Amino acid sequence: MTPRTDAPDAWLDPAPATAEALAAHGLELLRVPSPWETGDADPDAPFDHARRWADAPAVRRHTAVLQRNFHEVGDPDFALADRFIGVEQGDRRRLSGVYPQGADPAATDPVGTLVDFTKDLNVGDGRMLPAWCLTEVTVSPTHRRRGILRAMMTESLRRAHAARVPIALLTATEATLYRRFGFGVSTYHRSVWLDVTRGVQLRGRRPDGSFRFVEPTASGALIDGLWRRAFEAQAGSVERIRFHAARETDRDPRVGEGRPQGLRAVVYSAPDGEDLGVAVYRVTGSTAELVADDPVTATVVALWAATPEAHRALLEFLGNLDLVVRLRLPAVAADRLLEFLVLDESRIYTRGVHHHLWHRVLDVAACFEARPYLHEGAVTVTVEDDLGYAAGTWEIAAADGVGRVRPAPQDAAELTLDVAELGSVLLGGVKAEMMREAGILLAHRPGAAADLDTLLRQARPPYSLTGF
Repeated sequence: MTPRTDAPDAWLDPAPATAEALAAHGLELLRVPSPWETGDADPDAPFDHARRWADAPAVRRHTAVLQRNFHEVGDPDFALADRFIGVEQGDRRRLSGVYPQGADPAATDPVGTLVDFTKDLNVGDGRMLPAWCLTEVTVSPTHRRRGILRAMMTESLRRAHAARVPIALLTATEATLYRRFGFGVSTYHRSVWLDVTRGVQLRGRRPDGSFRFVEPTASGALIDGLWRRAFEAQAGSVERIRFHAARETDRDPRVGEGRPQGLRAVVYSAPDGEDLGVAVYRVTGSTAELVADDPVTATVVALWAATPEAHRALLEFLGNLDLVVRLRLPAVAADRLLEFLVLDESRIYTRGVHHHLWHRVLDVAACFEARPYLHEGAVTVTVEDDLGYAAGTWEIAAADGVGRVRPAPQDAAELTLDVAELGSVLLGGVKAEMMREAGILLAHRPGAAADLDTLLRQARPPYSLTGF
């Protein structure tokens, strides 16, 4: 299978079994063409919060329903939906929905929604793998247990495989739902806050360089360029969606009708003047009392650094803002880098550790041959996959930094694992040995799981800078 980097017209009519299962409940799965697909929007143009999409009534309804199912604010005139539609054309999103049979999507709310699109996944050393991203998967509480989720998920994966995209991704709020479709968690993040009442002191040498404030609404190109450099350096990260670009430039479509809300942005530059990092943040709380029920808090919206020195410099800057009591980092890597940086790590409070990016391998060879390798060796695994895409016995080997995957006899297998666990270990962030101890995978040779971990280890744990 030769991967494709994009799939502009990836729709397939539902498989007969899917159509029959839905028809038994009086339902059908339909495509909902987006404006970029019909030629009514330029996906490369800047987003426009003011544009109304009355000429795309089916897309409007689809968008409003998924917002309702995610408990966004009421949207009787589709104003919020219109802002999201405008932003999301840049992702070249493909919409599908489940409707009562014979219904007109322009006049009927879907009872199930799903969106998919193609983005790059950084698999290490800046190497990119095209990935099929699934998001905004909802089922109306009025239509549960009718096979809607299964129909939408299996059909989207079937389209991904037909389009020769080697891996599917999602970020899930309900972890147990998607394992049945072969998704395994690959990256985690922490939500953290720092006590910065007396400022924060970092270990090591303070980087040379300078800072300057910029206006987020006028700095889209600068922020995007620094995000791109950070993305290309971070294994496990998926390409940013347009929503994040809107939010980081203080144009969040969910807030204040998309108008600026007073975000601040600071840029770190090297001594030679090159811009190496940017932090976008908001300050909330009362400055009337420094000890209060509502402490002054700086919340980081985005922190993109092209170098470790830039990351350190921006963290130190944010941790020493006047009057700020708490620095909130809603998402940082679960790799303890923060504890190594902060001199007094007792001032770091982890509020939660969360699963983030989930992988679903569709083409074993394309996935494991795309990534880099630090170690040499070979491990043979049998992969169980109810949908069949990754099923088989495979030798995963590496030499001189290059991976090679080839079919192998089943009796040569050293490990047996589900395709979900194969997706988890792909980039080395989840350990096969831990899963073996938990009884999730079966080892046929002592030490095989540990050998697979060694083979797949990268210099830094994988982490996705953004979700979708």
